[in-house]
Amino acid sequence: LETISVKLGCSESLAGVTLLALGNGAPDCFAAISAGGTTPDTITLMMSNLFGAVFFISCCVIMLVMRASPEKN
Repeated sequence: LETISVKLGCSESLAGVTLLALGNGAPDCFAAISAGGTTPDTITLMMSNLFGAVFFISCCVIMLVMRASPEKN
């Protein structure tokens, strides 16, 4: 992580979170690539599946963060 953070010019925490995100999303990407074909219809279905999953997870995480944060008046 230290090498990544030096090369990218970011903190080690940001490099760690980036590596964690890449490790978490890589199996989904590789499974979609290996299961998909080369026709435009299957590529569109593969990409919409990945974007739909990312959108759903992002919305759930944002909702949980908002519910966990203290209310401010």
